[in-house]
Amino acid sequence: MKVRPYIITSILFMGLISQSMAKYPNQSATLIIIDPHAQEKDSMTLYIWEEFLIRQVEDFIPVRKYTEVNNSNKFQFKITSLKEVVYFSLCKGKTDRGFPMPLLEYYIIEPGDSIVLEFGEYVPVIQKRGSITNRQVGWIVNNVTFLGRGSSKLKCKFECNLTHKYSGSILELQNFQLLDSVTKVRLNIVNKYRSELTETAYRLLQVDAVGRLFQSRGIENLGNELLEPYLSLLRNIPEILKIRSKEYFESEFVKLKAKYPSLLPSEIYWEVKKDFTGDLRNKLLTALLLYKYSSLNNGEVLVNDALKEINTAFLRRILFDLSEYLSEGSQAYNFSLSDPNGNLVKLSDLKGKIVVMDFWYNKCGACKDYYIYQLSKVEEKYENDPEVVFVAINIDKDRKLWIDGINDGKHTSPKVINLSTGELGPEHPVIKHYKVIGYPRPMVIDKEGKIYKANGKDLRDADKLCIIIESAKRKSV
Repeated sequence: MKVRPYIITSILFMGLISQSMAKYPNQSATLIIIDPHAQEKDSMTLYIWEEFLIRQVEDFIPVRKYTEVNNSNKFQFKITSLKEVVYFSLCKGKTDRGFPMPLLEYYIIEPGDSIVLEFGEYVPVIQKRGSITNRQVGWIVNNVTFLGRGSSKLKCKFECNLTHKYSGSILELQNFQLLDSVTKVRLNIVNKYRSELTETAYRLLQVDAVGRLFQSRGIENLGNELLEPYLSLLRNIPEILKIRSKEYFESEFVKLKAKYPSLLPSEIYWEVKKDFTGDLRNKLLTALLLYKYSSLNNGEVLVNDALKEINTAFLRRILFDLSEYLSEGSQAYNFSLSDPNGNLVKLSDLKGKIVVMDFWYNKCGACKDYYIYQLSKVEEKYENDPEVVFVAINIDKDRKLWIDGINDGKHTSPKVINLSTGELGPEHPVIKHYKVIGYPRPMVIDKEGKIYKANGKDLRDADKLCIIIESAKRKSV
């Protein structure tokens, strides 16, 4: 029997991975940040992901968070209980929406690492949106010195990130030539550091470099001939490592839309279940359900089906939360939030009424369209109905943005119960509980304080939302 060379390579590499993992006697790592520009009260936060799905849902998967305050321009992190290579992001400050601003994003660290990073120049990224000026949304880091055991992989990643970033929307042949060149440069950078890396880190950086290429829209139209060098590289890397790569898994998820262009997310679920196998299938199904749950009319059915198939603890925890918190009949989260006058309002205060609840933020175009063309019509119909109340929860950390959004009448109305997540913004427990990934995010809660409807496109249509409300009223009779 003729054995393909890449199969032999994969088998050998599986052994190398096992050996590499066995060389992790120390299950901790240290990361020391030296920042000459740090102010006295500055802090930095380190986010550690032992597992990853897609960027859009990263706030709703398990993450370890370490925060350190400035100590003579030094921030020292001790990461314990590390069993294998993990991804991390190092963040300083938050946007006015409450989102962390990374200095380093999606780097990898291994057990036993003892790394020192000394930051040189980094500058804020300022964005202007409408009347909002001087809005910081991130950092541009121009220079970092990497020292210590395990630092080479971070230096390698940093150099890869300095290469040209393609910003086009659709990948065409001309753009592919540019991306092809960039990807080759990145792979050459990885190869330059090979002797300084563990085998696991080396291969993971390779897969990440190729995965970024395969996330490009339209790449599926180019044909395998142009992509063969990269496909060959991926074939020589075991599946167990490829699906640990954040960039590779992102690329596999992105390709679903191209693979099933005419299908709805609920239909894609069944196709993925049929066409894929193993851990890749299970991660794709879970990511799809978490990302698209709010728009799935049959979300509960799909989640229950996935729970029958998937045994991985990390994925089951995500699916169980969807089932436990968002299914019809689940106990709704008893929030306690402030209104514009500083009064605390709890969900339990509204028991005995149908609660139509929505989440929004100022300058959200989709929120504005939903309110003006759909939700405002429903509010008007039930304005004098004592059985129905409307609750609008805002996630802006800036109080002025919240109040301006109420008064302009384009996102909500002063007539409804307006509440804010305050300083916690999108990190408030109510946002985490309901897995609010996109905005607006409407749902209906019954008179007993239980979820009546939390998913499906019917919630986003005025006439159908009225039908849902009437059905909820009849149920409580």
